Amino acid sequence: MKLNNILEAVQSYGRAALVAVITLYVAVPNANASDLGKAAIAAIVAPLLRALNVNDTSFGLGASKK
Repeated sequence: MKLNNILEAVQSYGRAALVAVITLYVAVPNANASDLGKAAIAAIVAPLLRALNVNDTSFGLGASKK
């Protein structure tokens, strides 16, 4: 996997985590840091699972090598 692809993936996961944290903070302004951290982790689970799926030919480990 190229470095550029890795950076794009990290940026994508970061955006997902940031949006989850902002959404939780707006919905529950008095949420503690633990809850915000859990929201960030939950947000990256789906894209991470897709990246690890060797049968997914669009992204991650199963993607064609270019």
